[in-house]
Amino acid sequence: MKRFHIHMLLLGIAIVCVVWYLCYTTEGFETVDAAVCGTAGIKPSAAAIAYLKLKTGKDVSTMRLYTKSECNKLEKGTYKDLLCGNGPVNYSEKCAGLNGSFPTPAPNECKVDGAVLGKASVAFAQTIGGKQIQVEKNAMQLYTKNECDLLKGKYTSLNDQLRKEGALADEVSKALLANGENYGVCDVNGVPYSMICTVEEPATMSKDVSDSAKKHLTTFLK
Repeated sequence: MKRFHIHMLLLGIAIVCVVWYLCYTTEGFETVDAAVCGTAGIKPSAAAIAYLKLKTGKDVSTMRLYTKSECNKLEKGTYKDLLCGNGPVNYSEKCAGLNGSFPTPAPNECKVDGAVLGKASVAFAQTIGGKQIQVEKNAMQLYTKNECDLLKGKYTSLNDQLRKEGALADEVSKALLANGENYGVCDVNGVPYSMICTVEEPATMSKDVSDSAKKHLTTFLK
């Protein structure tokens, strides 16, 4: 009987944790009209968003971004400069709540024959505007020139890109050592694929629930 009660306690804790997880990881869907927004659009990695803000001052965290293929999923969606609209309807603003949902996969524009090209960048330090910043891992999707050519884009080596942005020589050397000398960024018709093709790694729900359950159980048994 005692073992049964323990099993029921663990089951109850697990259920509570699952509900908590779903409530917090799907935050944003409460304010999104699913019939209008669907799941279209993209949210670059948090590291990419932070890196863009540090470099340009632009904060895109509160906007739903789109590629042409993602915008085409919406009713009469008209694409322009990573934004999507339909007359009076601004999908980029109206559907921004989707950014709080589960991570979205890379859009079709990032793929060749169904495979996402490039690799996530490794963390490195870079001086911008006279101040050194720490660039988090997965702040960019890096490409070889061949991969960028397959995407029909314009390739710029990481070496040239960092020097253009004002990075110091030793910072460039360390960044190339960490990320690879043959890698760089890729723009396609002015669209920064090295930003829009970054994606967050999906959270492992079972691990989160397990860790939370262990924490609550430990507290209960004290």
